[in-house]
This record gives sequence, structure tokens and C-alpha cells, in this order.
Amino acid sequence: MPFCERGALENRIKNDTLNDDVKQSLQRLRKVYDHELKTLEGLILQTIKCSPALNESYDFLIPIKGLGLITLAAILSEMLDVN
Repeated sequence: MPFCERGALENRIKNDTLNDDVKQSLQRLRKVYDHELKTLEGLILQTIKCSPALNESYDFLIPIKGLGLITLAAILSEMLDVN
């Protein structure tokens, strides 16, 4: 499920027309999704921290308000020197 689907999943859980079994199923999916997202974010951060160049750029950019790990990782991936 793409990151943007997290909001859609939340909206489905709040839907009053769904029966309790469906809501419980969606809540379980949300827990799995959140766990996987945390795992991936940890791996991304670990990868950044293992590279001195990426880590330096990360430390420089992370204080920027509104810049989260996923966006920062995308920016850093574009800045990589492929040579």
C-alpha cells in the first residue's frame, strides 16, 4: 500500500456504514502497514548513517522544518554521485 493510501485507510476505518468485522480487519491492516513503514524508515536511516557523505548532508538538511525522512531520502538519492 503506497504511503498516500494511509489516509484512505484511516477514512475507511472511520466509515460508520462498515460492520465491526470489516473495521477490525482494516485496523489490523493499519497496524501491519505502520510496522512495515517503521521498519523501512529504520533501514533508510541506517543506510544514510552508514555513508559519511549522506550522513553529512542528512545532518545539514534535517533541521529544515517540514522535511521528513522520506522526502529527505528522496533528495539525498538525487544528490548521489554515481561516479
